[in-house]
Amino acid sequence: HYRINGTKIWTSTAQVANKILLLARTTPLDKVKRKSQGMTLFYTDLDKTHADVRLIHKMGRHAVGSNMVFFEDLEIPEEDRIGEEGEGFKALIHGLNPERILVAAEAIGIGFAQGKNMMWRREVLDRAGGIRALASDIAEDAASTKIIRAAGLKVRLVDMPFEQPLGPRTAREVYSRHVRWARLRRVTFPVYFVPEFQNGSFVPVLLGAYAALQLEASAALIAVAILGALYSAEMLLARRCAWVFDWRMPFALLVRDLFLPVMFVDACLFDDFVWHGNAMTVREEEETESLS
Repeated sequence: HYRINGTKIWTSTAQVANKILLLARTTPLDKVKRKSQGMTLFYTDLDKTHADVRLIHKMGRHAVGSNMVFFEDLEIPEEDRIGEEGEGFKALIHGLNPERILVAAEAIGIGFAQGKNMMWRREVLDRAGGIRALASDIAEDAASTKIIRAAGLKVRLVDMPFEQPLGPRTAREVYSRHVRWARLRRVTFPVYFVPEFQNGSFVPVLLGAYAALQLEASAALIAVAILGALYSAEMLLARRCAWVFDWRMPFALLVRDLFLPVMFVDACLFDDFVWHGNAMTVREEEETESLS
C-alpha cells in the first residue's frame, strides 16, 4: 500500500465526499527529470480519520464547497491506483484538457452541451428564471430544450458526436436505461413520443408482409428483403463512420428491433424506475402526493 502525507487545497465537496481522486508524488523531485514525472493518481476512500477537511469560506460560488485537506498517514491500497506508478500526471491530463476547452468556450460565450456538461449564455437562462428553470421538467435536457425554443432560439446538434464510455452493461441494464429515457420522453415531449412505435423494422416488416399476403406473394421473402435492406444501410453507415462493427451486428439489430415495441409499451404502462439505486417516477408531483 501507499502512505500519503501532505496538503491539498481547493478540493471540491470534500466535506461530504467519501471518495477522492488524488494525485500524489511517489518519486522525489531530485530523482526525476521533469516535475510532471514521479506522480501517481489514485481513486480511493477519503478516510476522515487520516484526512482533516476544512471548509474554505468564499465570497461566491457557494453551490460547490471548496476545502483544504490535510493528510496524515492515509493508507491507500495498490488496487486503488490508476495506471502505472509515476505516470499519474499523464492520466490526469486526459480529464484536464476537455475542461480547458469547456472553460475557454464559456469565457468567449460559445458554450455547448456534451452529455450532461451544459454551458449557457447567462442572459438566456436568466430570462427563463435562472438555474431553477432547469427543474421545471424531470429531465434537465427537456427543460433546456423548452427554454431555448421559448426564447426563439434553435437547438443544434454537434456535427461530430462525442463517444460516451459507459463501460460493460448487462442486457437488463441496457433495457432499463432505454425504457427510462422513453418514459421521460413520454412525459416531456408526448407529441414526439407517440410516433416512436414506428422505430426499427417492426412496422415496415409487418406492412410488407401484409402487402405480400394481399398480392399472394411470399410474406417471409418480403420480410427478409426488407430486413436486409434496412440492416445493410445501418451496417454501411457504421462501417463508414468507424463505429463498432463485426459479425454480431445483424443479430444485435434484430434483437433491438424485437424489443423496441416492447419498450414502447413498457414506457406507456409504467411510470416508476430506478436510477443509480434511487426509486423515481415520471408522475407529476400532485399525482404522486394523491396516490401516497
